[in-house]
Amino acid sequence: MSAHPPHSYTNAVEDLTAHEVGDLSLWIGQQKEYHDVPGYVSNELCWRTSPIHAVLEHLPPADLPILQLLEFPTPRIMDTIPGITPDALFSFCDATHTSSECCQMPAPPHNLLTQLQASAGQAMLDGKVSIQYWDREGVFLPFDALGTWAFILEINNAKKAWINALQWMEEHLAIPEEYTTRVKSLLSQVPWKDYIKGLGSGLTITEMATFLSKKWLSDTHIHTTLAVTRCLRHNVLSGTDPCIEIASPDFFSHVLYSPLLSTTPITSDYSHNAPRSVIRLGDKIKNAASGVLIAAVAYSPESHWACLLIDSRARTIQWGDSVGRAMPASGEDRLRAWLSLFLLDTQFLPLQSLSCAHQTDSYSCGIIAINTLKHHIFGDDLWTLPT
Repeated sequence: MSAHPPHSYTNAVEDLTAHEVGDLSLWIGQQKEYHDVPGYVSNELCWRTSPIHAVLEHLPPADLPILQLLEFPTPRIMDTIPGITPDALFSFCDATHTSSECCQMPAPPHNLLTQLQASAGQAMLDGKVSIQYWDREGVFLPFDALGTWAFILEINNAKKAWINALQWMEEHLAIPEEYTTRVKSLLSQVPWKDYIKGLGSGLTITEMATFLSKKWLSDTHIHTTLAVTRCLRHNVLSGTDPCIEIASPDFFSHVLYSPLLSTTPITSDYSHNAPRSVIRLGDKIKNAASGVLIAAVAYSPESHWACLLIDSRARTIQWGDSVGRAMPASGEDRLRAWLSLFLLDTQFLPLQSLSCAHQTDSYSCGIIAINTLKHHIFGDDLWTLPT
């Protein structure tokens, strides 16, 4: 085990020179500041903090079905580690243990691991070669232990999410048995580490567990649910008059927050700078001979979802909120300004209330907003709490 004296940090950020390209020895261990690091260097540093194949063989494979994952033993995750300075754990000492041995040691909590990952690149540029395990004297691990711990935490998070989801489902006796049976059947087949494909939402399999919980739905969950709705109701949507457009949450967020809509009048280059999806939606309103009905789930600060319907033929704007909140301040004026870009001579009626279910908890606003949308465009029953 070799040790080196600490170095003084006197070097300023160095300019990149032609002879440095491709030569890792000119960066790693040279005490350069982690700033404007070339791609080949940052890629190497990321690779050195990734889990190695020999370790992954001892952990659940990505294609392991969720129900089998729940039976897979994983290392304990420490709750907190008081008094630890992350940078102090990086060492000039050679590694004494392999990252495979991380599977027999408690893993660090998420906050500490995040700090270690953020500092690892600079530590390697400084010449550090290992990570000292915090509660075992003389134990130094290679940098790929960071990737191993990250994977262990990911596994642990997935297990917790699905254990809680199954418990939530068992506690809700009103859920028809055919649904619970179907869910369990899917969980016996679906791999635990993957993404929902074909919907463009980027939602992970683990994040799907949120739908079976008492948790607030994120914009990714809303986006996924609306994408599924478009797919399952395609036949209905393709034959409606007026045309129905189910807009993503990004639409109203753009209306509410975009600086492009803050000027009066709105500048002529709006169509060149606004998101393409928003412009396409506006063009459909402009060109539809029989009008367009825009149905959207809209974010309403803070941490709340509501339903927005815009009927260009009836000239109505409707807002349905499960706790009775009004549309966010300036939202209506900005929305009317946006509509006027595409419907120059159309005056919309005053804002109307949209009937929806009433929320009695702190997390169901997303489900109710989606249900409100489906009720008004497909005729679904309004959602109610079980009694």
